[in-house]
Amino acid sequence: MSQKCEKDWLRTGDEFCERTNFPNCLGAVDGKHTRVCKPDDSGSLFFNYKNLFSKVLTALVDAGYCFISIYVGAYGASSDCNICKNSNFCKKFRRKPLKYSGSKAVA
Repeated sequence: MSQKCEKDWLRTGDEFCERTNFPNCLGAVDGKHTRVCKPDDSGSLFFNYKNLFSKVLTALVDAGYCFISIYVGAYGASSDCNICKNSNFCKKFRRKPLKYSGSKAVA
């Protein structure tokens, strides 16, 4: 996946607002648990709320359902929110935040 520039992010936010009437949104995030055998010496790190061992695939998509970012391999016991907060994508995004409001970019 290619890296998005600020103009791409602003266009994605405008598209979300136009399609869904949901302002201030730059992507939709969700996670999917993939069942695994319990890794050796992992304790309960991979044990999830569904009472099975899993790794999590977390994805961020734009308004057209195209992948912007994916993260694979988080512990099954982790929440979607914590996985997203600890991903390289979110860390990078927090270092250089966009000035964005509604469907129009703030200069």
